[in-house]
Amino acid sequence: MKISVQMYSLREQIAKDGLDKVLSAVKAAGFDCVETAGFYGMTYPDFGAAVAKHGLYVSGSHTGVAELLTNPGGVLEMTDVLDFRDVIIPGIDPAEYKRDLKAVTDKIGRAADLCRKNGLRLAYHNHAAEFDGADYLQAFMDGVKGLLIEPDIFWLAVAGVEPLPYITKRVDRVMAVHLKELSVKGEDDFSPVLGDGVSDTQNVLRFAVKSGIPYVVLEFEKFVGDYGAFLQKNANYIKKIIKES
Repeated sequence: MKISVQMYSLREQIAKDGLDKVLSAVKAAGFDCVETAGFYGMTYPDFGAAVAKHGLYVSGSHTGVAELLTNPGGVLEMTDVLDFRDVIIPGIDPAEYKRDLKAVTDKIGRAADLCRKNGLRLAYHNHAAEFDGADYLQAFMDGVKGLLIEPDIFWLAVAGVEPLPYITKRVDRVMAVHLKELSVKGEDDFSPVLGDGVSDTQNVLRFAVKSGIPYVVLEFEKFVGDYGAFLQKNANYIKKIIKES
């Protein structure tokens, strides 16, 4: 299993220290790859070179469904230049799917068709809103052929959904798991190191390893201390559980 980090988590550090220094810290902590959510004003070749310089690669990208449908050529250029196949919708405005679920499902379906025809995998990344009043994440899976999910265990826990049972029942639809730790104090508190919160991270990670899920992605919000040390602690935890599983 490979371990990735969502670069959106490090946006403030990148703004302060620059991408090169942050990528150096990511590599030093022991991560294999990064998941993108923007390119900091860089061209795809330049971003790819910056990542490769540190012995990393791109595992996937959070890309809005609107961009997939209105700029498919740009998305395909991105995946070709950066040499990855996993595209993840980072959520949709809940008002849209609560107002017209079929229209949103059809829209995701068109994006999934585009990805499939071009050898890409499309997944949906959940927040808590997808479980407000109904399981909209399941509705998307039911309505869209081949749609995968990138379950975020933090947001599952916030929504009152037990992460492990939910993921276990849908393992054949899981692209990768987002490991984001929920503090015992709630969603507005600082992100704890993985394993120190209430997202059931250990059991989810053990299951992911045993199920052959190819990679997991670290994500976090605000945190305490140096980001290099925080990355290191999280990577060490992930590697320890992988080794034990």
